[in-house]
Amino acid sequence: MGLSCGSWNLAFAGTRKETETGLGAKTNEEQVQVSIGYAFEFGLGVDVGWKRTRNDGIDTDTAGTLLSYTVAF
Repeated sequence: MGLSCGSWNLAFAGTRKETETGLGAKTNEEQVQVSIGYAFEFGLGVDVGWKRTRNDGIDTDTAGTLLSYTVAF
């Protein structure tokens, strides 16, 4: 899901997966991520994001930044 308002943008996504093997074992995986960004009038865009994954109770957090520049031609 994504939203924008003027030069701002916001995105959210999530997934969940459950796997059962033929031997009765179960694996649960989840992922949630969110990002927010701003696009300046002179072409520079700045976005930051965070993601959490959970695989059988083990959490992993990831953060990142995206810098972009748009050139009209």
